Amino acid sequence: MGSTIGTASTVAAQAQGSVSGATNTAANVAGNVAGSAQGSANGMTGLATGQLAAAGSAAAQADGAFAIASGTPVSGPDGNTLGAVSHVVANAQGQVEQVLVNVDGMNALLPAGNFSASGDALVSAMSEGEVRQVAEQQAEQLTTE
Repeated sequence: MGSTIGTASTVAAQAQGSVSGATNTAANVAGNVAGSAQGSANGMTGLATGQLAAAGSAAAQADGAFAIASGTPVSGPDGNTLGAVSHVVANAQGQVEQVLVNVDGMNALLPAGNFSASGDALVSAMSEGEVRQVAEQQAEQLTTE
């Protein structure tokens, strides 16, 4: 009977450890998601004063809007040209949600929050290498689906 109580205690301790580990993992994931959401929100706040808008849309007519269309040049954070806009994905109001950027013959679909406007160009927060890596990952996903 003593060994049965000892075994039950061991099992209970292991179960408690597993629950504690799962709780910590869930808390870490939630913290990472909250941090990512906060970072995205901060990036979007910066666009509020210079909202990206699809050229020719009502949103493009708003004060402070930056109209983009196919062919708009895209530069990196270092100011060097990365490529050009291939396509703009906008909502019904014309506010840009995603931008398809062509870099060295490869396309990367990037969120609008990645960009700011400077002069007549979009400025990506990502370097050319990072954009190319996203393009490669997206191309790979298309071939495996």
